[in-house]
Amino acid sequence: MIKTEIKQWVNDRYYKEITIDNSTFKTMSFKKKENAESYGEYLINKLSERVDKDEEMKEVIKKLNEGLKDPEYRRAWTANIAMAQIDCGRWYREKNNKVGKYLNKKDRYAIANKGAEYFLELLSK
Repeated sequence: MIKTEIKQWVNDRYYKEITIDNSTFKTMSFKKKENAESYGEYLINKLSERVDKDEEMKEVIKKLNEGLKDPEYRRAWTANIAMAQIDCGRWYREKNNKVGKYLNKKDRYAIANKGAEYFLELLSK
């Protein structure tokens, strides 16, 4: 539930207080009461859009998790994630002249991050 209220601050400035469940947010202050009101409504609309997107994403993840219960489907995902890491590890070693050499913590993190990004790029094509 969303509750809103315009409040007056110091120096005749106004802000909108927005309460969602048990969390309260305050907009920046404005000289005109109408500006605080319209900016508050803008923020509420943006928050509502985000909530809608979050709900859609929860549904997508729920469906993915259901699909991952199938062993063959899960194996395909696992293989794609693993190959993204392996490919990025090889590319990193070649690019940084580390083929056959020790990889330090910084190297491993760089490979892991690039591998994760590469997997997401492949997934979103």
